[in-house]
Amino acid sequence: MALKYPWNKSKEWFERIVFWAYLSGLPNFWIEDLNFSKHFMKFYDKYARALDIISCIFVLLELLSVFTQHELSKKQQTIQILFCVGHPFLCLYSALMGHYKEKTRGVLLELVVTLKQVHNDPNVEKMMIKQCNMYSIAFTFSCFCSMLFYCVDSLIQVLKTGVTFNVVIPVWPIIADNSVIANVARVLYHIVWIIFMAKVACVYIIVISLSTCISHQYKNLQKYFESLNEIFLDENLKQDEKKAKYEEKFKIGVKAHAQTLRVTKESHEICNGVISGQIVFNIIMLTIIMYQTFIMTRERSLVKMMSTATTAMTVLCSTGFFMWNAGDITYEAAHTGTSMYSSGWQNCCRQSSIRVRKLLVVAIAHAQNPVIMRGLGIMELSHQSFVSIVKCSYSLFSLLY
Repeated sequence: MALKYPWNKSKEWFERIVFWAYLSGLPNFWIEDLNFSKHFMKFYDKYARALDIISCIFVLLELLSVFTQHELSKKQQTIQILFCVGHPFLCLYSALMGHYKEKTRGVLLELVVTLKQVHNDPNVEKMMIKQCNMYSIAFTFSCFCSMLFYCVDSLIQVLKTGVTFNVVIPVWPIIADNSVIANVARVLYHIVWIIFMAKVACVYIIVISLSTCISHQYKNLQKYFESLNEIFLDENLKQDEKKAKYEEKFKIGVKAHAQTLRVTKESHEICNGVISGQIVFNIIMLTIIMYQTFIMTRERSLVKMMSTATTAMTVLCSTGFFMWNAGDITYEAAHTGTSMYSSGWQNCCRQSSIRVRKLLVVAIAHAQNPVIMRGLGIMELSHQSFVSIVKCSYSLFSLLY
């Protein structure tokens, strides 16, 4: 019989995300059995491995196009540069997430099952799911719009000038080749491109959701410690029973805090490659986009500007969501010690007071150690560092210009 864990809204959210991520070609990160037959999953796992190989070949063919495609317009040249630089990063993200498959499962088990069994504040959970939804929809929408406008722009060029439809520019066929086999190849390239981008979008959503869940787990811990005050308001318990219950509950909270710190560290190991890559990716892509907008693109139409703007928005949104969530983790973790202090320890007396105060001092000292997420091993991830990255892109563009 398949293993089933207690239901909660967080578990439902992540199950849905992992379900779609699996269908996009990523490994199965879920802690329970997905609603697929064993035969289907066996077949789909082989398909996913084949898709990984196809994605790598797809990116390689784009890179080799630099040596074969010599009749590109200025717009096509900038798109070629954009994709040749960006797609290797995106391909690497999927590989990194697949490498941490088992560790991701362990983190999800801790976040949506183990820690939720200790305490699960409904308001915090509602806020977490709302933020995950908002960030995921915003990123998916901007990504979809970017791809759509690139396709519309190419379609307009086909209708106006009679050129071939080319968003993705591979090593073959040549842009001017309008043969049947060349057009069939173009259709296949663009199908692979759509599948490739859907898979990458799922990687982003998983990383965003994990970091959002961790920041709200610290909020959940704060609510737990603050709720311990209610023990001393229970008129059905004697004072000694209240003190004993408080000690027990406080120890459970301290263990949950230690678990949360461990999960934060493991989650950072999982997401570090993607986040670090995204920092470099953001700087390079924004520099290219600014160069494309202000230097190389002389003929500016609404559709061309929209494709450029939505691409920049997608890059900024994805980097921003990573950095903001990491900053939220640091901020919320710093407030856990205050919640411990406000948990009602002053209501204990005599020997109970001595034991609780000793435990409280150690717990608060541990909670006051800053929880800092870093990218590239050196950069502190926060709201402020996001602004610095955007400034860095502009500075690099100014230097090159």
